[in-house]
Amino acid sequence: MTPFIHWLPKSWQHRLTRNFSVWGWLTRPNAQQAADFISDIRLLTHAEMVQLFPGCEILREKVCLGLFTKSYIAVKTL
Repeated sequence: MTPFIHWLPKSWQHRLTRNFSVWGWLTRPNAQQAADFISDIRLLTHAEMVQLFPGCEILREKVCLGLFTKSYIAVKTL
């Protein structure tokens, strides 16, 4: 429930998760709980998407005037 947190450095993610997220405000997690939560977040790379979806076209969904890749989409044509 904290937008864009996964793009930030891990050290920032720990602080933001504990102090500036809905989960942090409601439950007040300790440092270990926040670290466990952050360790479960990992974005797939383009190469990993290609490997996971062989034979598919991997599209990049862009944001901020097309400067940044927001997500990857696997498309299989018939």
